[in-house]
Amino acid sequence: MGDVNRNLDVRLKRTLMTLPIIQSKIFDAYLEKFDEAYFGGNLMLGDGEMHDRHLNLVAAATKPSLPPAVSAPPGHLLLGCADFVFPRRCFEEVLQPAVEDMRCEYNDALVGGRTRKAMWVRVRGTWSFFYAAGLIVVGSFGKIFVRIVKLIG
Repeated sequence: MGDVNRNLDVRLKRTLMTLPIIQSKIFDAYLEKFDEAYFGGNLMLGDGEMHDRHLNLVAAATKPSLPPAVSAPPGHLLLGCADFVFPRRCFEEVLQPAVEDMRCEYNDALVGGRTRKAMWVRVRGTWSFFYAAGLIVVGSFGKIFVRIVKLIG
């Protein structure tokens, strides 16, 4: 019985999604004919009232859908900060390729429909970025330390 109701819900939603937004009287008349033709009168309770489950489907089907939100690619903020903080050579040779690799792998995961892998790639790529940035900072302090030792010694 549950499978039958689920199939009815799916068929109703698909049919309603193809309807243009129309005046309510025309919509009610169409719905009654649809009920008789496809559901044998089981959809409507009488006097144009519908089961709550089907009312929710109608509301969802006729609600205007919003376009998907556009967001910045992963690593956008990281690259902006790194471009400002680090020397151009370090940025172009180390940090920018790390973010580009992360973006490529992230997009491959999204295209494959693997959102969890995409999230993991983003976390792993961010960690790699900060690890590389930390090594650059440590290396810079190492160079400064060596210069000071040469000046003193």
